[in-house]
Amino acid sequence: MLLYGLLLLVIGAFAQSDDDFSIKEGDLLCFKKDVNALVVVDLSGTQYGKENIHEEYRQTERVVLPQKILDRALSDFCVQFNYQNKNGLQVDSENPDVAYRMEIHLLQLNQGNAGGVLNIDDKTSGGAKISGMINLKEISSNNNLCVLEFHEISGESKLSKKARIASAFEELGFRLGKLVK
Repeated sequence: MLLYGLLLLVIGAFAQSDDDFSIKEGDLLCFKKDVNALVVVDLSGTQYGKENIHEEYRQTERVVLPQKILDRALSDFCVQFNYQNKNGLQVDSENPDVAYRMEIHLLQLNQGNAGGVLNIDDKTSGGAKISGMINLKEISSNNNLCVLEFHEISGESKLSKKARIASAFEELGFRLGKLVK
């Protein structure tokens, strides 16, 4: 019995919860429609960070996310979301001739670091973490169908910044797809 309780505790610690998402406007039914949406990322209000030291990072690093990192992140997001939500809304980052638009407004991006890959004892290591808002809009009327807030979605610790950020977007796509299906 003690072993069973311990096993449940360990599994619960690693399980992801829907508490990372909150609905601010609308409902999730719009994700069940068999339509396509263009995914775009808005970085205009993003607070960048490295190990949660945002201001220090802003002063020492460029705050512009390179396009190749953003392209990979969006691609990984689309693959995971579309796989999870097979019978509903499908997303693409390249086709502008669609009925819906999914805007990902990043409010916080912590790029993480590669310490966990190289040194298991590194307490500051980890994957990138992202927080922000997702706004699903109907393009023709510019009406919001659903606005979701997400908190601290974390990817895996990887060697490159590009891979860590893409992993966080991949996790966002996976978790959002599971939530809406």
